[in-house]
Amino acid sequence: MLKHLRGTGKRTKFIWWVLIIVTVVTFLGGFVFIFGSGLSNGRNRAAGAVATVNGEPISRTDLQNAINEQRSAYVARYGDDPGDREMQTLSSQAFRTLVVQQLMEQKATQLGLKAHDREVLLQLQTSPPPEVMNATNFKTNGQFDINKYRQAMADPNNDWSAFEERVRQQLPVRKLQERLFTSVKITEPQVRQAYRDLYERVDASIAALTPDPTTPPPNVTDADLQRAYDQYKSRFWTGPQRQLEVLIAPKQFGDAEVKAASDLAKGLVDRLRRGENYIELSRQYSDASGADKGGVIDRVLQPQDFGADLGPKVALMDTGQVTDPVRDGGRFLFFRINEKAVDPQTGRPGVKVAEFVIRVKGDDAELRKQYERLDKLRGKAQRDGLGRAAVAEGLTTVKTPYFDLDNPAPQLQVIPEATDWAFSAKLNEVSPVLEGTDHFGLVQLSGTKEAGPMPKDQLGDALRQIAQVNVALDRLKGRADSLGAAIKSGESLEQAAAKFGLTVQKVQINRLSQDPRLAGAPELVGALFATPPGQVVGPVRTMTAYLAARVDQKTEPNWAQFDSTRQQISQSMLETLQRRFLENYASYMRSTAKVKDMRSVEGY
Repeated sequence: MLKHLRGTGKRTKFIWWVLIIVTVVTFLGGFVFIFGSGLSNGRNRAAGAVATVNGEPISRTDLQNAINEQRSAYVARYGDDPGDREMQTLSSQAFRTLVVQQLMEQKATQLGLKAHDREVLLQLQTSPPPEVMNATNFKTNGQFDINKYRQAMADPNNDWSAFEERVRQQLPVRKLQERLFTSVKITEPQVRQAYRDLYERVDASIAALTPDPTTPPPNVTDADLQRAYDQYKSRFWTGPQRQLEVLIAPKQFGDAEVKAASDLAKGLVDRLRRGENYIELSRQYSDASGADKGGVIDRVLQPQDFGADLGPKVALMDTGQVTDPVRDGGRFLFFRINEKAVDPQTGRPGVKVAEFVIRVKGDDAELRKQYERLDKLRGKAQRDGLGRAAVAEGLTTVKTPYFDLDNPAPQLQVIPEATDWAFSAKLNEVSPVLEGTDHFGLVQLSGTKEAGPMPKDQLGDALRQIAQVNVALDRLKGRADSLGAAIKSGESLEQAAAKFGLTVQKVQINRLSQDPRLAGAPELVGALFATPPGQVVGPVRTMTAYLAARVDQKTEPNWAQFDSTRQQISQSMLETLQRRFLENYASYMRSTAKVKDMRSVEGY
């Protein structure tokens, strides 16, 4: 509900794009400014290792530096600081970045790659650290001023040793990256095929023979399930995955602290409704992202985005009005309607708002007691299992589906640290007490799967549905054979389809952009590009239907324009393949590394 108002927009997409791309590319040539500003939960913890990677430590200072870098990248992108929950994502991202960096450093060391003084200096001269680029002292008219940076570098009174050391550590990794990149080659035939894939087009007519959706699905046997699994086994392939049993406990902030935050939020709403300046109050009291600019959420929201209670009220409010405060975990939120607007993507009317956040200042003594109770429960869980230990305390657990590092389970959203922990834990191991913004959590590793097809017993209903469609298609085989015989006898596709009550539809496809109606039918798509105009292909059995298709027209690429686009296509292919290669390489190293995550072992 309310916690997703920002999370479903471009900012979260950017964060996860950074996680996938920056982790394995940009960070390798990046810089980290050496200073501390406290972890997102606001408590200072002792310095020391937060993890080990193949026995080598990642220090808490390293983690804080990486978090600072991610925060700086976010600020550079959006112009304001991330909120609490965005910082949770950025912190997890920073941790994964450090793990990959450590693995890359270990590999670079094995290969004997080193950094030389001249290379360090050149790197600093040509690539200013992001924290420096964001610093006010290095800006002119709001923009980074390279001349100010060069003057600062030339000043012997400035100490750049921390930056130099960081660059010296990272340059061997960059050299490794360059070696990996140079191993990726693009040939002329590949570029020509890519051009054909882009511009060759087929116009076709298709007739689909599908199971009747109004009839109940057929019963399936174990043999049917096995046949479906064997037939589509390659489509069930995944990378390494984990499953967790999860106990989530909302933080008990304390009644007095919750009341104080509630009273403050109500008082601020009253003051705003009496006409006080929204921006000034936001700067003074709000914990929202971008509070110094009013906490503006720069996208169109629908009333339902605000939840069942607040949504109907928002729909009736006018521009400039302020909602009543509502509690969302450890925060109280209210909104000012900035604009009645139309969503440019859906065309639906909605609103643009400014968000005001009052954070509950939790009672540390109460939170510590809650933490200690959960830590005691953890001891029982290590002996009896998390589910049984939770039930004994009147608590409930849930199991996640199998997930990977790039696609965390939704149940872990409030304790994102659990995702990384799962990939360093042993089967049946119980985590330390994990802390999120508004929740504590305990998890137990209940299942592991290495790279390969998902085991049949883990596919559950998905496999059953595939088997049911398989059986339904078996029953349609006679009709499909008759449709094919009618076409072979000389009847047109339209004539043959009409006998079976089928409608012929038009499609236009190229190899990279296919019609959704042909999804899951790669055999038919390939045959269409190999078939002369006027001929009919099929019926071809797919996962969901029998499809017969006639090639109406084929449009060849304009090869006269190939030379003018060759360089652009080649560069795009090379960048895509290099990125994919480096991602896969980093993923392989991560899957084979021994990573011990100790971020939560120090207690509350």
